[in-house]
Amino acid sequence: MSWDAMAERSAIAALLDFDGDSWPVALVLKDEPPPHDREPKVSTTKPRARKRPATPRLRNKAKIELLRREIASLEAELEALQQSKRTRAIQPQSHTSQPADSLSAWKGIASRQSKEREQAQLRNQGLKKMISEQHTLTMSLSSVLNEWTRLPLPASTLSACV
Repeated sequence: MSWDAMAERSAIAALLDFDGDSWPVALVLKDEPPPHDREPKVSTTKPRARKRPATPRLRNKAKIELLRREIASLEAELEALQQSKRTRAIQPQSHTSQPADSLSAWKGIASRQSKEREQAQLRNQGLKKMISEQHTLTMSLSSVLNEWTRLPLPASTLSACV
């Protein structure tokens, strides 16, 4: 240590009102740091793992994985949009016109069913009329057969049978 540095330290010690007994001059004049500063510092934090530099292969692999995720999310979004388009095509366009549209749909269904019922009733009446006519025909034929079986057989038919 140079004489200038030692003189400077002595001057500083004199300014601080320290005498030689209260502060050892040896500590002031030493170039070494105090003993508590020489102890190794114990770190409570975990030492960082040293990162390897990313190689082009790893960077490309990460980019590909990122693009695959983006593709999957975009495909899911596309499917959702197509599904909503399909449901909009099936359902009425607006919620305000829905009651009118459903009312007209029910009117159409009701009128169709009413026409079908009328046609079925007309057909039923026609079938009942045919059954009635067949019944009268059957009854008249039955009465004719009963009368015919009661009639005596002619003699000419008897000789032909013998």
